[in-house]
Amino acid sequence: MANSIGILQALFGDLIEAGGDKKTMVHCQDGKACMDRVGGITRRTLLKTAATTVLAPATPAVIPSSALGMDGQIAPSNRIGIGFIGLGTEGRLKNLKKFMAIPEVQVVALCDVHPKRLHSAHIAMQGYAQKPSRACTVRVLSPGLAEIVARKDIDAVVISTPDHWHALMAIAAARAGKDVFCEKPVAHTVQEGRTVSDAMRTLGRIYQTGSENRSLRPMLRACELVRNGYIGPLERIRVEILRGFEPELPDMNPS
Repeated sequence: MANSIGILQALFGDLIEAGGDKKTMVHCQDGKACMDRVGGITRRTLLKTAATTVLAPATPAVIPSSALGMDGQIAPSNRIGIGFIGLGTEGRLKNLKKFMAIPEVQVVALCDVHPKRLHSAHIAMQGYAQKPSRACTVRVLSPGLAEIVARKDIDAVVISTPDHWHALMAIAAARAGKDVFCEKPVAHTVQEGRTVSDAMRTLGRIYQTGSENRSLRPMLRACELVRNGYIGPLERIRVEILRGFEPELPDMNPS
């Protein structure tokens, strides 16, 4: 158990320091094409365009009301930029869909080590978006945690990876100044969970775990009935751990 904590502490600094070294995969074809055209402009064309602009009569700039947060819209500057880490069943089919339904949220980045899950989540966003403009907000698709937590346009991360990564990723994100929503469990061991709690308190970050079942009224009612003896003596407790709700991708395991 002590070894797991030592590994966590040893890796935190390396993860953050590696963040700026990897190449960002910007996913905006229109923007790229625009940059290509600007890069190929000639000096003569530039001077001609500038002269035309100076001589042209001034026209008023029209700013859409949505950009100013009017008409019930959330201004882009007031949205929370979120990066999603882990895009399996919980990450893509549940968390991504639910967070995209929140007007104050803007999905900035997607992260998964498996390319098919990464790109299928990007495609799924088009169907989850309530408005077309909300479907194309992703600026980066990346297999690397370090690149995600190092980005300045990300305010918080949603972690939906296997359990043994939860503590490491949550603390790495917090050290980079991000708030965290992490799927249950908080960590792989009790000691790792204590480390996560201490780190969030020390760094002043907001952390929430996805254990909403503990707060649902039917669950609380069931606990109340059991504790008060309504089902008789409690003789056995059966616990099941599901592997997920989607078939395993054919190339998930390395050859």
